[in-house]
Amino acid sequence: MFGQMAGLAANLWSMRSQMGEMAAKFQRLQTDLANLRFSATSGPVQVEVNGLLHMTNCEVQPGYREVDIARCTIEATNEAMKQAQAAAAKETQSALGDLSMLQGLLGGKLPSP
Repeated sequence: MFGQMAGLAANLWSMRSQMGEMAAKFQRLQTDLANLRFSATSGPVQVEVNGLLHMTNCEVQPGYREVDIARCTIEATNEAMKQAQAAAAKETQSALGDLSMLQGLLGGKLPSP
C-alpha cells in the first residue's frame, strides 16, 4: 500500500511539473502575441504579418486580402487556445483522479497542507 501511495505521489508531482511547463508555454505564447500586436501597430506591418503567419502556419494565397489573413490567423489562434485548454483540462482531471485514489488509500482523509 505504501508503494502505491509513493507511486501516486510521484505521478502527482510529475503532473504538477507538467502543468507548470504548460503554464510557462502558455505565458510565452501570450507574451509573443502581445509583442506581435504591439509591433503591428508601431512597426513595419509586412514583417509582423509574416511573423504572425509563420507562428500560426497560415499560408497566404494569391488574391488574399487583409481580412482573409486576419481570419486565418484568428482561427488558428482560437484552435491553439482550444487545444491548450483541452490539454490542461485533461491533465487536471487526471491529477484529480490520482488525488481521489490517494484519498481513498488514506481512508478518505488527506493531510492538511
